[in-house]
Amino acid sequence: MKNKKLFTIIGIFLFIITILILFITTYKSSNLEIITTKDSVAYKYAKEKKLKVKTISESELINYKKNIETYAYNKNNSGIEITSYNGISKELIIPNEIDGYKVLSIHEGVFKDKDITKITLPKSIISISDEDYKDIKLVCYKTELCDHLKSLKDYDVTVLNDSDNYNFNLDKLEFEYNKDTTYELTKYNGTSKDIIVPDYINGYQVDKLTFEVDKNIKSIYIPKTVTQINLNILESPFNTLFWIILIFDALAIIVFIVINSIVSSKNLTESFNASPLRLISIIYIIFELIYSIIAKFGNYDIKGFILVSSIVLIVYILFTILLLASKKKIEEYDKKISNIDLFIKDTLNLIEDIDVTDYDKELVSEIEKINVLVKYSDPVSIDEVKEIEKEITKLIEKRNRIIKDNK
Repeated sequence: MKNKKLFTIIGIFLFIITILILFITTYKSSNLEIITTKDSVAYKYAKEKKLKVKTISESELINYKKNIETYAYNKNNSGIEITSYNGISKELIIPNEIDGYKVLSIHEGVFKDKDITKITLPKSIISISDEDYKDIKLVCYKTELCDHLKSLKDYDVTVLNDSDNYNFNLDKLEFEYNKDTTYELTKYNGTSKDIIVPDYINGYQVDKLTFEVDKNIKSIYIPKTVTQINLNILESPFNTLFWIILIFDALAIIVFIVINSIVSSKNLTESFNASPLRLISIIYIIFELIYSIIAKFGNYDIKGFILVSSIVLIVYILFTILLLASKKKIEEYDKKISNIDLFIKDTLNLIEDIDVTDYDKELVSEIEKINVLVKYSDPVSIDEVKEIEKEITKLIEKRNRIIKDNK
């Protein structure tokens, strides 16, 4: 009973220690998925950090590629007037709305000395300064303004068909940043769980990411323009891997306690016979708990963890069955030896109690011979015991004949 309680306490103690280590130790592991091309720095970063990575082809980039432009503007009841642009992009698509208001006009001189080669105008624009666009290629839908610009001499204007699809939506800049000749994104302020890092902001390359990634973020698209990545990935310990580890550790503890409860040891001999099983049990539980901690720290693949833990558990159970069967055989053998030993002792007592004075010398000699045979016999040897039984049978028969003759 004491052994049962002891192993139950050991199992529960080890389980609690393991869970505490998983909880209180600082670690970085994540279910975050990095979306990028295979030839990017982001791909290498994801592999080094053991993050999930989704590689996309060049043809799929259109779904992720994003260049953000920011404008200063004035807002009134009628709509928006763009008043300045501080970027260096060569080509611009003017948004049709900003903050839910239609973009109606562009103030004079906004794009002066900006070295812009092409501007695409939405249908909402009704007023621009003609002189500012003389050396810029203009693209616009057929509107009154577009017809007017096309009629001007030396202007390069392309008229779009209604079937031509352009994205005139303004992508908001959801990052805080440091700007020099390139952009370093330092904080994400958006609400989306799927972040898309822009290639360029106002024509400047985004090449460094140092922002904190909340545990609720599912994926981040990182373009090839990014060459330095130092994300601070915050991850809740309650991810899928954590719960899988918790289930397997709990299962391991339950099996450990149940098996060691089955193995009762009423005496020293039984305790000795159970020692191999207890040793295997301790090795198993320590391995499983240490492997669990390593798997969580290393952010192991869930399928791999399940496979290894399942194989180890099955091997442990098979070893347990074999050892229990061996233990039962040993106990049966011990019992048989004990019975034989008892038989030998009883036989010796009987022989010593025989009064040999009434028998002839030959019978006395045989009794003494059996006495020696029994006294120095090996209780483990079944053959010796059978030989003793045979000799005793002969002796009894001879004794009976002598008694009969004496009568």
